[in-house]
Amino acid sequence: MSKSDNYKSLFVEPSKNIHLGCNVKMVCLSETAHRRLRMVVCAIHERGVTLTSYLETVLANHFKEYQGEISAMLDDILQSTNIDPDSQ
Repeated sequence: MSKSDNYKSLFVEPSKNIHLGCNVKMVCLSETAHRRLRMVVCAIHERGVTLTSYLETVLANHFKEYQGEISAMLDDILQSTNIDPDSQ
């Protein structure tokens, strides 16, 4: 499988979980990041991918890929600040 095919299999898929108006939050991006994202999405738009679904897919993959590292980092922060995560 080529790098392009691998990338497409990971990130180029319309999200079925996104419904505008239902628990959607806004984020601010730099103009440069937004332009790059828009270029990618425009290039693959015929596949039904939107900017929102692309970002959701990229973030879901990131969280899955780095789940252990993210959990360890959060645990370290909670321990160093003596915050009990169960009291939140």
